[in-house]
Amino acid sequence: RSQLQFYSAVGFNLAIAGLVSASFHIGTTVGIYVLGRQLSPGRHLAWIATAIWLTAPRILLLGTSTFAEPAAAFLLVAGLLAYINVQQDRATIIDFAALTVLLIAAVLVRRDHVLLVAALPVISTVENDWRSSVLIRVLAAAISTVGIALILDPQLLWVPGDIHSSAAWFSLSRIQHLLGEFIAAWASPTEFGLLLPAGTLGLLSFWTNRRLVGVTLLAVGYVAMFCSFGHTYYYIETGQIPQIHLERYSYELAPLASLIAAHGLHESLAFLGWQRPHWLLATGSAMLVSAHMFGAKLKTESALSEASSRLAPVATACRSVADGSTIVAAEHMLVYLLCPTIQAVSFSALDKGSVAAVVDNAIALDNAYYLERYEAEEVNAKRWPQQLAFVHHRLGALTEGQPQALRRMVPPR
Repeated sequence: RSQLQFYSAVGFNLAIAGLVSASFHIGTTVGIYVLGRQLSPGRHLAWIATAIWLTAPRILLLGTSTFAEPAAAFLLVAGLLAYINVQQDRATIIDFAALTVLLIAAVLVRRDHVLLVAALPVISTVENDWRSSVLIRVLAAAISTVGIALILDPQLLWVPGDIHSSAAWFSLSRIQHLLGEFIAAWASPTEFGLLLPAGTLGLLSFWTNRRLVGVTLLAVGYVAMFCSFGHTYYYIETGQIPQIHLERYSYELAPLASLIAAHGLHESLAFLGWQRPHWLLATGSAMLVSAHMFGAKLKTESALSEASSRLAPVATACRSVADGSTIVAAEHMLVYLLCPTIQAVSFSALDKGSVAAVVDNAIALDNAYYLERYEAEEVNAKRWPQQLAFVHHRLGALTEGQPQALRRMVPPR
């Protein structure tokens, strides 16, 4: 409901949303370069990290998506830069405020950034004496962030009510399975470039750069967290994680992985004596061209898959009913965005009396429909038994000429 109210107030433009994401992606690119300069003297590591980030086709694709991850990755990098500034002896109250504001924004955009807030004091302890004033400043920023974020969003640490228990939502026992899924996804150079092979080299040699220890610990923490929680109810019930979840969290992790991978590649090139600028420039240019080619291919494939599996059924359903009709759908946001003359109702909200009343009023006017879900029926029955019962008691017969997924709703039997 709040999402529909937001889009009703400000509207939605796919091109503008893509440009906003692209702006965050560019900002993250600049931030990775600046972080590379902070972590290592000279410019080699910074340029290599930027090149690795820019030459991962899947990362390029997600950088222009309408997901929250481009903003989340930007705030992660900006937060790390602010943390580095706070560690300086010349740090001022403005630096402290900037760190706190960036951390609050990061947590509100993606609540898994609570890990970043919790990790910074630990990293500061590793990098400084535990009695250092730097640690006190970082700890104060972390406590302020959590407190203010909880005031702004009291459900920050909320566990979905239909998950039944926090143990089902978060469990370290999943690491063995999901870590393999992440590694398998990153093993494709045509999707994630050099992130996995060069990142492995970086993990084997990160201890040679004391400034990189904190970034590595943070990256390992993110991987452990992503591999521990139940990404969706469907995953918790079936053990199958949607591919898009792997890709989205990979994007969020990629800035840290790029820095670690750059260190590994930099050390390897130094050992082999291949640090000549013209060689690096030629290799980087070739990788960038290849990444854009593969990225364009992935974008086309993703767009076709999205159009056929999600957008086409909704668009077809909307064309099959009269203007002003009501459609109940699991992905009601798609109905709202694609069909401005149709009233969209969320399937998951049918257990609320006011929402159920809206649907029953539409049924009385003979203009209510249900767009069937494309997930396993047994999973839906476990997650939304009340909603499913509400719909099943009101389903009419298939109407000739209408899509099979679209069912007219009738007064309850």
